[in-house]
Amino acid sequence: MCEKPLTPAAAESAELIRIAAEKDAILAIPHCYSAYAMVREAARMVRDGALGRITFVDVEHASGWNATAVELTGNKQAAWRTDPAVAGIASVVGDLGTHAYHLARYITGLEAGELAAQMHTFVPGRRVYDNATISLRLTGGVPGRIWASMAATGHNHGLRIRVFGDQGSLEWQHEDPHHLLVQDLAGKPGS
Repeated sequence: MCEKPLTPAAAESAELIRIAAEKDAILAIPHCYSAYAMVREAARMVRDGALGRITFVDVEHASGWNATAVELTGNKQAAWRTDPAVAGIASVVGDLGTHAYHLARYITGLEAGELAAQMHTFVPGRRVYDNATISLRLTGGVPGRIWASMAATGHNHGLRIRVFGDQGSLEWQHEDPHHLLVQDLAGKPGS
């Protein structure tokens, strides 16, 4: 079991995967959010076709915990997340974006075939990207978006997913993990 990010560079991750396969070992990163009952229910609903054909997937993990230079205050969590030698230059993607992408894959079963990312550093002097907006083209051409930010001022945890289909939609938020909002074509609560 490895903490995320697995490595700061794709080539290093590929090497770990190769070694694990060679040794017949399991290499895994824990993604705890898929253990929530309502996330599992959302995945079941999508698999069972309750939303119809998926038309758009929108996920954000927009947290404001690091909207200032917390790494300069001795905060150990902020220190490794903002050190490019440890977390990579695209820190926010490996730290928060990975949870957002996993949630999208887990609920929809769709994989990203193409992506385009806009990376930003909002906190002056920070040595890594702390905000990313990623456009996705998922399986079957389904469009998607991930917004990952550790500098989303005022946000607490900020993990939310919305899945839209041609027959309905669903939304789950980490701040209210025991509820799943499901709506039909008219915007009325679904079953």
